Amino acid sequence: RGEKEKRGDARTAIVRLEQLYPFPQERLKAILASYPRVRDGVWVQEEPRNMGAWSFVKERSSDFSGQTLRYVGRAASPSPATGNAAVHKRELEQFLAEAFA
Repeated sequence: RGEKEKRGDARTAIVRLEQLYPFPQERLKAILASYPRVRDGVWVQEEPRNMGAWSFVKERSSDFSGQTLRYVGRAASPSPATGNAAVHKRELEQFLAEAFA
């Protein structure tokens, strides 16, 4: 089961961005516009802040119909993962708690 269902969350919409280039700006704007009461968006990624798509998406997120976009994920790091399963699990739980807050 997905995290949204496990939490019984009926107020969160999850949009999965699978294509980064060319950036689907108009399609993403249309999807976000279909949620007119949303004021806050959350970008969630497992990779550290300096890896993954965050910096690329952040540059292009200023035109999302007045919605803000904040980052939830690992702090910047020279390594793509913690290397410790227990730490990874703890971090993932923290990201999900922040994302669904």
